[in-house]
Amino acid sequence: MPQEPPLTEARSSASSPSASPTCLLPTIHEICAVGTSSRGLTGRAEIRPFQVLAAAPAFIAQFERDLLIERTQSGLKRAKSEGKALGRPSTLSEKQKHDVRGDLATGMSVSAVARKFATSRQTIMRVRDALP
Repeated sequence: MPQEPPLTEARSSASSPSASPTCLLPTIHEICAVGTSSRGLTGRAEIRPFQVLAAAPAFIAQFERDLLIERTQSGLKRAKSEGKALGRPSTLSEKQKHDVRGDLATGMSVSAVARKFATSRQTIMRVRDALP
């Protein structure tokens, strides 16, 4: 079997999430030029250039998804470091939470308190179970 030349740095840099999609095109051309092949059960099966080019949009789409995830994660990390509150806003104000704890302390049922504040039982139980 003839020795295949190694792929250039374009291939290794294309796997990095910070690389640009333009790195993929030289890699595709190089794969086509090398005549990449794989062995299957029936013998030698050639990978033709059109097969590589047909798969390119999938690689680019995955690359873009990876970039999107990376940007989202860095944005969330930055927001947390700035002390911003993440997630859904609370349905009850701090005063209402205090009143809920008071009503529960007087013996009022969770369902009755939920009806009084027009919220769910689960919200009342979260307030009850949270540290004051």
